[in-house]
Amino acid sequence: MSKHGRVPTCDKCFNKDPIARIECDECFRKCVCGRKFGRNKNEAKRFENHLKQYKKRSAGKRSYTSEVRDDSNPRPTKISKHSLTDTIDKLKNSCCINRCLTRYWPVDELDKTITQMLGLSEKQKSKNIKSTLIQCKVEKLESNAVIKNQHFQLKWKGKSVCVHAFRTIMTVSHGKLCNIVDSLDSNEEEEEEEDPVTEDDTLSTEKETKKNLIVEFLNHLKDNYAEPVVGINGAFQLTQLYDKAMVYELFLYGTTSHDPGDGFTKKIAEQNFKDPPSSSYFCHLWKKYFPLLITESERPQCTDCCEFDRKIGNAIGQQKIDLKIQKNIHLVHQRAMKNVSELAKQRASCYPSIVSSVVIDNMKSKYLPKYRRETTTDWSKTRLLLHIGGMYDDNSDEKTYYLYSNEFSESANTIITQLHLYLKNLINYEEIWITFDNHSTQKNYIILAYFEWLLSFPNFLKNQRAIHLVYLVAGHTHNRLDRANSIVSKKYFSKTVIETPDSMVSSINEIKRFRATIQYPMWDFSSFFKPFLNKYVKQNFQIKKVHHIMLTPEGMSTKAFNEEEWSLWRTNNRIKEPVKILNSIPQGVPVKQQPKPFTQVEELSTTFGVDLWKQVTTQLHQGTVTFDNWPDTCLANEPVESNPIVQENNSFVTEIDVQVQPSMLNEEPQRQYKCKVCRQPKKGHICPGNGVI
Repeated sequence: MSKHGRVPTCDKCFNKDPIARIECDECFRKCVCGRKFGRNKNEAKRFENHLKQYKKRSAGKRSYTSEVRDDSNPRPTKISKHSLTDTIDKLKNSCCINRCLTRYWPVDELDKTITQMLGLSEKQKSKNIKSTLIQCKVEKLESNAVIKNQHFQLKWKGKSVCVHAFRTIMTVSHGKLCNIVDSLDSNEEEEEEEDPVTEDDTLSTEKETKKNLIVEFLNHLKDNYAEPVVGINGAFQLTQLYDKAMVYELFLYGTTSHDPGDGFTKKIAEQNFKDPPSSSYFCHLWKKYFPLLITESERPQCTDCCEFDRKIGNAIGQQKIDLKIQKNIHLVHQRAMKNVSELAKQRASCYPSIVSSVVIDNMKSKYLPKYRRETTTDWSKTRLLLHIGGMYDDNSDEKTYYLYSNEFSESANTIITQLHLYLKNLINYEEIWITFDNHSTQKNYIILAYFEWLLSFPNFLKNQRAIHLVYLVAGHTHNRLDRANSIVSKKYFSKTVIETPDSMVSSINEIKRFRATIQYPMWDFSSFFKPFLNKYVKQNFQIKKVHHIMLTPEGMSTKAFNEEEWSLWRTNNRIKEPVKILNSIPQGVPVKQQPKPFTQVEELSTTFGVDLWKQVTTQLHQGTVTFDNWPDTCLANEPVESNPIVQENNSFVTEIDVQVQPSMLNEEPQRQYKCKVCRQPKKGHICPGNGVI
């Protein structure tokens, strides 16, 4: 072997042309792909690296057989790319533990289905997969697969399958499947159904008929099923239909499992029976002709943000810049109010004996009886509606829930009744912080009158005697109590049987640091305070613009959001703060609120059964909420102590100021040693259940 330049050659090829030497097998190594390498050491290393890379690239390719090739077409056809042996081997290696495909169906049936899917075009395949995913979309508790943070219960011929098996059946890659899932809720305009190559008058007439039916159906839903959305001009919400898949089901069949429909929807379903339109075409016309008709799942949390986004999309130039600035100011305000709520929690942890902080909110109502694993979309008019009011105590980290039926609607009376006994234990505190959301049941003049009435008793609270009401910005009211509410909801949906209110209470009490009770009776604070409300203050107070209220014995001071000083936001001089909402303090205590009679007694008796329904009504009317002579007797008869509103030498605050300061948020709370049994914050006490701490 000799060298000729940089190309190694044999003795036979030494005098040959370099191009002719390439065909010599002794001078070059030849790869399967056709590439050639020399015989020296460097070329040998390159040849080995090339073989490794080639094996990696060809490892995932399917095998081709000469039997499926046509003589006229030397390249393999689309169907020939499918190899049954490779598919079964991949399923055995990558399928789930249950072997969901190879366990239930024979190999020949799988091969037939996969071959049919391979024969479809990419557009037809995407449509089939999208319609299947819409039907398989479920809530988190019922899902067996998660694709792009969306939950599905993937099925094939009635049996649950894993994601890999589903992709194998549909012959689609993971990336393509993720793109199809994204397109389910995307805002991109979907194309209409395929038009024929040759325009036929008959086909165009049928398509126009489908279009008119869909538009007429949606217009009927808007007039008979929808309610206006507060805060968005021209928007309507279908409150009885959870998502667009349920609306499409109503369009096809005239009825759903959650809504019986009416005569018009059943008539539309009869006309669609022979040749129904696709779901993509249905959603396309919905978006085109009814963009402001939304379902329950599409309702925006913050209507202001939604309105800003709509205006920003239509604006140009300086107007667009101004709208973005307004939206940013709105977001800054909502973050500031959440910081105030967190400040209240920090103050309660630092000074647990003189500062109390609590969060009040109503969680989503539940239905009784419950005999199976239900989803959040299940509801019925023939079952008992159970309202649940929640309270999160930041001092003890305990969550308390109050249950009552639809005999009482959610109002200021239910909120105050929940608070009343809790506040009885705080008469020796100095500050009380209460965080509400922006719902009208909590943000009203009856609530303000109640706290002003409590402060009229000289011995309720000491020293500063301040009550702070913090209202989160509407649409941004998610707080620590909502996280606790999700735990209660999961407990409810995981139970197989819940028949009575007592069983609902016991299921909540099973959770650590959660407790529940039936709230009965309700006290009619609205009728008690209404005759004494100051109409002039009520007319000019502008309670909707207020998000922070401080009540003292001298009156109320307010902030629009989190300004540096109180009352600076008021531009008019009609009201001078501090102001009082009551003309005079009412005497005595309120009376019990009369419950509303059940409207569907016969349906409820049939659903529960006569004996069980009597047991349910008995439990609902055996509550433990009483006044216990508080505060009219308990506080009024105690000696009066004269304490100034602002103390000069106070241990934790010099003035009533609620500005959010980073130093206060970062302040380390004092460690409280509590007994694991009785939860007493006393070091060295003797506990009968656990001994000495």
